[in-house]
Amino acid sequence: MCERERERERERERPNTGRGCGMRVRIVSPNGELIDSEVRMNDIVDVVADAPTEGQIIKRNSNGLWEATDPPVPGSYVDRGDPASWDYSKADLTTDGQWHTLDLSSIVPEGATLVHLKIKAQIAYNNMIIGFCKKGIVNKQNGATLMIRHGNNEYYEEAWVACDADRKIEYWTSDQTWVMLDILVRGWG
Repeated sequence: MCERERERERERERPNTGRGCGMRVRIVSPNGELIDSEVRMNDIVDVVADAPTEGQIIKRNSNGLWEATDPPVPGSYVDRGDPASWDYSKADLTTDGQWHTLDLSSIVPEGATLVHLKIKAQIAYNNMIIGFCKKGIVNKQNGATLMIRHGNNEYYEEAWVACDADRKIEYWTSDQTWVMLDILVRGWG
């Protein structure tokens, strides 16, 4: 029996009472790997804020303390749920044919590397474009480009866009009249 198996055996023998009850969580290892594990709260005495719940992911923060976190972790997708309204409207965006930064950090949690956007647009002219890319990349063709071909129709599109560590992306729009332009963050990964 290897040391890991012996440790698991010892874990199973501990009583599950009071604050020390065991629970299944997923631990993010230093190399980003997910490890399913059973932990007891008295084994993790330096948990930050609230204690983890069954099935939650825990990881060490930058101070070396354990903290409960929601995904994203590599290979995961978090559906944002059912937001009540669009996150950004035409009034929040600059539509002048230049690249601009869109800060998603108030919506998207730390650790996300990708955002899932829903876009609602209506244009006054034919063939207008909105593009998205990771903030700071040079080759903008590596982002998502949406072309709205006909004016006076409402269009709904979706885009997957890489974001930087600060959860920022860049966007570009045609320098023409947008009747409507709304953006919603649907999820992240």
